Amino acid sequence: MASDAPRMLLPTVSARAILPLLRSRLASVLQEQDRYAIIGPNEVLVFLDRVRSESIARLAMGRLLQALTSVGNGKVTLDPAIGGAIPSAQTSTAAQLAAIADAACVKAGQSEARLHLVIGGPTVPDHSDLVHDLRTAIDANQLEVHYQPQLSLGRERCLTMEALVRWPRPAAKQPVSPEIVVDIACRHGLIDALTRFVLNTALREAGELARAGHALGVAVNLSPMLFGDADLPDTVAQALRVWNFPAASLTLEITEASDIHDAEAALVAMQRLRTLGTRLSIDDFGTGFSSLARLRAMPLAELKIDRLFVANMNRSEADLQIVRSVIDLAHNFELEVVAEGVEDTATARHLRALGCDAIQGYLFARPMGFEKLRGWLAAQPDIAALLG
Repeated sequence: MASDAPRMLLPTVSARAILPLLRSRLASVLQEQDRYAIIGPNEVLVFLDRVRSESIARLAMGRLLQALTSVGNGKVTLDPAIGGAIPSAQTSTAAQLAAIADAACVKAGQSEARLHLVIGGPTVPDHSDLVHDLRTAIDANQLEVHYQPQLSLGRERCLTMEALVRWPRPAAKQPVSPEIVVDIACRHGLIDALTRFVLNTALREAGELARAGHALGVAVNLSPMLFGDADLPDTVAQALRVWNFPAASLTLEITEASDIHDAEAALVAMQRLRTLGTRLSIDDFGTGFSSLARLRAMPLAELKIDRLFVANMNRSEADLQIVRSVIDLAHNFELEVVAEGVEDTATARHLRALGCDAIQGYLFARPMGFEKLRGWLAAQPDIAALLG
């Protein structure tokens, strides 16, 4: 039973003439268990058998869109639209999915993004009015990367910085939060480009800091949908080579609550990333569903405790127990621990007493642009004095 059924609408002009190219291009992006049918001169119905989440469905739809747009190697110009459907309790048969995907395809053809996904019946909000602007911003390098320092409690100084995307917009336009930027990128096939931008910018600017005497590690967040991408390790390896950045100084953060539909493929990608020498970290630990078996299987170097528990650990016995347990668990697995959301000295001191390895939060630094980071590093706070 298919779990996602994108239906592609192709222009009638030259559609029959390009069918051999179309079949070849579909075969290049679909997996062996996927199925497709050309049901008319301008319609193709695709069933993706192993898609189990919205994020993977959007990645698949984005790849199909890219592949079909480039059919004919530039000799034939296509403007495909892709409508997708994911089943719900009310929609579970192939016929129902195909009908919903058909309606979604009409909406996709009316949108600039050319993509429209429906889960069950309700439409998924997608901020489609911002897709063109975001695509332009990525292509024109108009985005920025800000950095939040992580401070080692053992070394009592900043050793790593987390790279965070920001979208500066003119005052006349509504600000867009980083969460929405990532959401738009995931929903509309831009997450690969966005990740490459953040990764390459962070490694380039970290190299500049190293040449200025501040050799820091870099932490970059990875969307869960990227773990369905067999090219992810190659993308990371290329960035490391281009900027001559030491792999051991790059930490790739994966959100614990991430819906990784193919655990086996994700583990293969993680193993390849670890073989490169990079560090893997579970972000927002404590908010998801990691089991001991899952943690043992992953080639991790670090756990990050979610700010939800850190912020209240001195007021809530339950949160304190969670923080203490995560620290002990991580150390039993020979992993380092970073606590997020540290905003006061008492919490920082308590974390150090519990054996936490590093902290991150507003107590020491908010996320900041590259030039401001330079100044902060030149006069970073005296952690030893602050923590007594």
